[in-house]
Amino acid sequence: MSVMTVLNYAFIGLFYKELKLATFDPALAKTFGFMPSILFYVLLMLTSSTAVAAFDAVGAVLFIAFAIVPASAAYLLTDRLWMMFIIGALISIASSISGYYLAVYLNVSIGGMMAVMTGVFLMLAFLAGPRYGVITQLVKRQRARQAPVEPPPSV
Repeated sequence: MSVMTVLNYAFIGLFYKELKLATFDPALAKTFGFMPSILFYVLLMLTSSTAVAAFDAVGAVLFIAFAIVPASAAYLLTDRLWMMFIIGALISIASSISGYYLAVYLNVSIGGMMAVMTGVFLMLAFLAGPRYGVITQLVKRQRARQAPVEPPPSV
């Protein structure tokens, strides 16, 4: 897993701008002379290799929980890609640590509790996200209802 981590970080670190461009605007990337299809297949190969290594190391449930949920929660909290990386990593770390200690305290499965904690963080992001959160949307609607309605201009 350490080797896969270093390979993934190295690839993303070296090709961050190219990956961002090729992922979000492949036509422009092709115009600039990049080969978005090659970047896609290398990224796909790294993702597949990481999945295989992680299935052996931690199991299917924990891999899926940590591959999908932190990124989804980060997306609910920000629109900036670089900030999604940071928030996703922090959610993964917090889920791991809190899941471990809760599992030990409650005497339950450590991997299962870590997966549950990723779900808790996703639910918190869903409810309290600054832009897409349910609570934020309710507050915006409430403010819109309470805003004074100006009469139409008379002609």
